[in-house]
Amino acid sequence: SDSRSAPAVENPAPAVKDPAALAAIPGPTLALGENVGQWDSPALFHGRLDEVEVHLLPGAVQFQLSRPDLDRAIAIRVSLEGGDPDCEPRGEGLRPETRSYFRGKDQSRWATDVRSFSSALYRDLAPGLDLRVREGLGRMEWDLLLDAGVSGEGLVLRCDGAEDIAVDDEGSLVIETEIGAIRMSLPTSWTVAEDGTTEPVRATYVRIDEQRFRFEVAGRDRDEALVIDPARDIDRYVEAAMRPSCRYSIRRGRRCSIRRTSPAPASTAPSPSISRPPARSS
Repeated sequence: SDSRSAPAVENPAPAVKDPAALAAIPGPTLALGENVGQWDSPALFHGRLDEVEVHLLPGAVQFQLSRPDLDRAIAIRVSLEGGDPDCEPRGEGLRPETRSYFRGKDQSRWATDVRSFSSALYRDLAPGLDLRVREGLGRMEWDLLLDAGVSGEGLVLRCDGAEDIAVDDEGSLVIETEIGAIRMSLPTSWTVAEDGTTEPVRATYVRIDEQRFRFEVAGRDRDEALVIDPARDIDRYVEAAMRPSCRYSIRRGRRCSIRRTSPAPASTAPSPSISRPPARSS
């Protein structure tokens, strides 16, 4: 059979910062369906939210973005340099519904009662570092969860499929693609003490080259755990052809200014509902 065993499930964890606020948002929510053989893909989980599809691969997260007006789509594969390429995500927050897939005539590829989850965790993607993919207030988000003593400045993320990367005048990360630009606002970042109390800290993006970036974190107590939560602004997904001046400036390694289409203030307030997973067993 082409089916494989289901990914292991971690203890459920909150998938949103503010469940009450999320409940007030109309439209679909993120459901990460496990791949038990119904998809011919190395991804262990697959989900979709608005125009964004996410494929959770071993050691990497792949985002597929579509432009219905152009009838085109692109994929951005995000991985951590030096991370474990075989690290597999585990589902969190089992959802009540199941789904069935009957594709083609090969019944060995059919799947019934397939589970889905609200979020997924890459445990130990690197020593002392986990990565969680989840929904946050109606949009796809991902968190970097660092143990106490692990430096955030040493994290280098690679975006395969990007044409270029820049940091704009507002500090947002701009990822240029063939069909437009993806804008990620300043991360919400905070430390977590042993007693669970949180303290906001400032994290910023630093461009390394056309496909890589890292973080700088100011004011952190290295004896405390750290959460870095980059946020992708869905309403900042702009057609590249309409922004030649920005593309020109990125090509020459300069910072580019992007006109905001609606207010999106970056928050520095910590999120009490997003915390480190249970302590690792020795």
